[in-house]
Amino acid sequence: MLLLLSIEEDITAALIRDTGQIYIGPADPISSPLKWSGSAIDLAELIYALFLSQSLNNGDIPIKEIAVCFEQFFHVKLDGVYQRFAKARSRKKERASFISKLLDTLINRMDQLDG
Repeated sequence: MLLLLSIEEDITAALIRDTGQIYIGPADPISSPLKWSGSAIDLAELIYALFLSQSLNNGDIPIKEIAVCFEQFFHVKLDGVYQRFAKARSRKKERASFISKLLDTLINRMDQLDG
């Protein structure tokens, strides 16, 4: 038993040294007070933007896994993240309308605060 504990300590130390993080195992379902109130296509657009910008796990995470995390965190069922992204791509006018809305809203607020 003591040998096993020593090996686990060595593995944990190596993980922390090599990655700066420690893997604790699968997370429990996320408890969040937030509920997604936008459209499913908007959420898919946001997920793809974060995925493609490699803003989560340095890009080392599958898009489906990101979608599952968002579903849990925002208490929403996002069936077919790939199909929803395809719908966003097929838009004629503004293909990334949700991301544009976020940008416009943020810049407007900054402008208001700047006077």
